[in-house]
Amino acid sequence: MKFKNTYTKLEMFWNAVASRKRIEILNILSENPNLSLGEIAKKLQTEKQNASLHTYKLLNQGLIAKRKNKTKVEHIITERGKLILSFIKKIDSKV
Repeated sequence: MKFKNTYTKLEMFWNAVASRKRIEILNILSENPNLSLGEIAKKLQTEKQNASLHTYKLLNQGLIAKRKNKTKVEHIITERGKLILSFIKKIDSKV
């Protein structure tokens, strides 16, 4: 099937945002850019390992990005992430 690869990519993308915690991370980073993994975990009130799993999935789909600032690794929401967060907020206001 020609579109099988496209369907797989779409499934992986939507799975990345099909989590309350991952949506929270997008929201947190939209309001507080340049957070470390520890800071994200603290805001989520979860363990660093759990926050790492969620950020990995968001990173993998291009919804957030990492950059090194001296000794600190900072996370930021990407334009794609902002677009998806806006879409989610619009849906939420209609439900």
